[in-house]
Amino acid sequence: VTSPGSLVLNRPDVFTITNLIAGSGSMAHVGPTNLNVTTGGGANTFSGGSTISNTAVVLVAPVTAPVLNGVQQVNSSGLGTGPVTFQGSSTLQLHWADQQDPDGGGAGNFANPINVPAGQTATFWLPGRFEMSGAVSGLGTINLGVNYVRGNYSGNWSNFFGTLNVVSNSIYDAAN
Repeated sequence: VTSPGSLVLNRPDVFTITNLIAGSGSMAHVGPTNLNVTTGGGANTFSGGSTISNTAVVLVAPVTAPVLNGVQQVNSSGLGTGPVTFQGSSTLQLHWADQQDPDGGGAGNFANPINVPAGQTATFWLPGRFEMSGAVSGLGTINLGVNYVRGNYSGNWSNFFGTLNVVSNSIYDAAN
């Protein structure tokens, strides 16, 4: 994807994107159905950012050996390297959101900057053990669905003036 271009996905069905996405452009997923993103072709390196609009994006680990490599890869690079902006009421589910820490090595580092503008809501379903190191900004609402005590938040939140709700991860609760 070359800037100022954008890969826009607006499908009526649940769709899994398995291709490697590279370049300086962006990606947008516009509701109403889920988009599953995997990194079977290697790390997604596009840098123009991602927009999640009135939908859910689920990061799905590719089949790797050991499994942990795929989990860490998709959680770290499934949405490229640019900022992630949430529009409407949208959800991002990291891989192993339904697990505490099955491998003992953590589920990777989600380092993308996050922006939740005023009047918008972002819900994150997070794995039990992970790192979230991207800066967070905006005036909207963030719902953090946590399921364990080993999540590290090291990003700069000084430009986030919205509402933060820490909630029980219902995805984990449903799986267990």
